[in-house]
Formats: sequence, C-alpha cells, structure tokens
Amino acid sequence: MNAFAKVRHWVNHDDGRFYRAGNRLVGFVEVVGLLLFIAGLLLWQVHTQLGASAVWPYASGAVGLVIAFVDNLGGRGGSRT
Repeated sequence: MNAFAKVRHWVNHDDGRFYRAGNRLVGFVEVVGLLLFIAGLLLWQVHTQLGASAVWPYASGAVGLVIAFVDNLGGRGGSRT
C-alpha cells in the first residue's frame, strides 16, 4: 500500500469528521466542458499569434466551466444518460 493509498484510507474512514476524498464518475458532458476550459486557457496564451480576437479564449473558458458545473449540479457526477 503506497503513501497515497494510506492517506486516502485514513481520510475516508467513516467517523463523520473528514470529507470523503474518493473517486467519482466523471461524465462525458463534464469532460467536454473541462476540455473547453483548457482550450480557452491555451487560446488565451496564443490568440495574438493566431490573429484571433480575445473574445474566443474568454468565451471558450466561460462556456466550458458553465457546462462542467451545470452537468455536475444534478447529483454525484457523471451523465445521467
């Protein structure tokens, strides 16, 4: 058992004092939203070299975060399809 597994086991013990630090499902829509956000960060770095307007990185990042958060609001994560 490596050090991270020991820490995760210690954090996840169920006495009600700690937050759960385990894994959860990540749905397709949430992944797409997070990838759009990352694309926005990349566009923000290179938009002047590409000759693109500064609106594109901001819009891509904002839309990506909104998609990721809205998909995650419904429950434990993961798409419900």
